[in-house]
Amino acid sequence: MKGTVIKKDYPIKEKTEPETSDLLEGSIVVINKPKGPFSYQVTDRVKQVLRVKKTGHAGTLDPNATGVLPIGVNKGCHLLRVISKAPKEYEGVMHLHQKASLSRVIETSREFIGTIIQLPPVRSAVKREEREREIYDLEIKDFKGRDVFFKVRCQAGTYIRKLVSEWGESMSVTAHLKDLTRTLAGPYTLEDAVVFDEFLKKPRDYLKPLETAVAHLCRVWLDDNTVESISHGSQPFLPGVIKYHKGINRGEFIALMSSSNELVAIAKSLMSAEEMSASRGQVAKLERVFI
Repeated sequence: MKGTVIKKDYPIKEKTEPETSDLLEGSIVVINKPKGPFSYQVTDRVKQVLRVKKTGHAGTLDPNATGVLPIGVNKGCHLLRVISKAPKEYEGVMHLHQKASLSRVIETSREFIGTIIQLPPVRSAVKREEREREIYDLEIKDFKGRDVFFKVRCQAGTYIRKLVSEWGESMSVTAHLKDLTRTLAGPYTLEDAVVFDEFLKKPRDYLKPLETAVAHLCRVWLDDNTVESISHGSQPFLPGVIKYHKGINRGEFIALMSSSNELVAIAKSLMSAEEMSASRGQVAKLERVFI
């Protein structure tokens, strides 16, 4: 839980449940992607069945991979960047082509926790140049025959197939990724995701409000006058802050919320939480306004 700091006495109201028409203007659908289709194919199908103008997804899953695929609907597409940049979690199966002991598997796994260097695959949408990625945790869940069942928490943009291949090399064996499921993307887990076939039966039942997409971000709540000013192009300043989360750092994405817990905007913080105790100054630079 993120602790909050109250800056001034101001009533905070619960957000009312949005109508379906509002959700069609801007929302998130979280699909448990099946094996087979490309991520863009699932995204296009969501667009077709909802009959909306625009959809997009937060982080590509290979055709053979399954799991959490957040899809933005209309205005929800503008939140995909903050979801995509958040850490990811996966559960996978690494198949070893030669024998290796469990102790060796565990020992070499520790070499990959921390900062690693990866070169994107040849068939990649990004420029092929070495880049640093953080592996926050790499856990062995089971070991059966030559199959290693693992769970990894990593920085966005980490190539799990490359990780598995290099993990095998560190054991002096050949290895490939046999199975992969994404279990976390931004604020969304597998429990939040709907099986694709179920979504197709009643697609409008699975539209999530925009506010759910920023649950992993630190937030700043603003009074009504400041929200009104932002809707006309003004930036947020400290006198309009009602409360804010502890742990905000300069330069990170934050969510600006109204007194009724409605998402007002995504912004980059110009102050740390400690600096927000002052009485003057610009709190953040707006990136995208949603009101």
